[in-house]
Amino acid sequence: MLKKIAKAIKPDLSQIANGLYATAIAYFAPTVFVATLGWLSSFDPLDLVVTKGQIMALLLYSVMAIGFGTIGYGFISLVYRIFPPVVLRFSIALNKAIKKAPFSGRGIIFLNDVKKAPPFLGIKFSKPIIQPNHEKVLTEYFMALDFFNKYGNQIKGGDKYRIKSSETWDKISERVYGSKNFVPHILTANKGLITPSAGVVINLPRIDVNGATGLTPELIELKHSVLKSDNVSKTLVELTNNFNLVWDETLHLVTLIWRTAVSLKASKR
Repeated sequence: MLKKIAKAIKPDLSQIANGLYATAIAYFAPTVFVATLGWLSSFDPLDLVVTKGQIMALLLYSVMAIGFGTIGYGFISLVYRIFPPVVLRFSIALNKAIKKAPFSGRGIIFLNDVKKAPPFLGIKFSKPIIQPNHEKVLTEYFMALDFFNKYGNQIKGGDKYRIKSSETWDKISERVYGSKNFVPHILTANKGLITPSAGVVINLPRIDVNGATGLTPELIELKHSVLKSDNVSKTLVELTNNFNLVWDETLHLVTLIWRTAVSLKASKR
């Protein structure tokens, strides 16, 4: 927190210039105008004599306007820099990510447009760059991808298996999953098959052998089906056509956007 404040109050000449400009527009000009009206009403129009008191009052008004305006602008600017809006933080994070991963000119234009209405943050924009239906498909895809990247090593099965001679359900379960405790799941995935017979091909359900995910084989399979869904490829094709993107980098672009949004959400926790 202290580092953020120290960084935020670091002198910045461009900000000082912007502050003075904003002060002149928002505070100085109206105050001088009002002070001038008060000054003009303080003497007889036929007696055009300006006193030192009137000049000092005008100068005082001007100094107060600049002082309070600068302090107000500085305070707002400080809060804005320490606690920037979500969209601004997304834009800053995406800028950093772009520097590490070069894209084509079309890709950069697309990313710059996305900064104005970033997806995956739960914010609803009146004119989203990535449409809600596309965002939904991509969200499900990336969530499933992140799931298997995190838990893939402890999820076993998911393939076909040809039963060998003299194999029992217990032996098959121990061979594939490392324990005979998963026999009920094998039987559930192969309904109607009671006794294992040599040469028969069975389905091996995807099972979290450590139980860390807390998901049943059916839910794990549902997540895996998202990775193989045609909806993802259709969405990428539509984005490529809609924004005239280079085909082989569209997935990299939306992946970068997703990673940026996820890291931003994680930093708020």
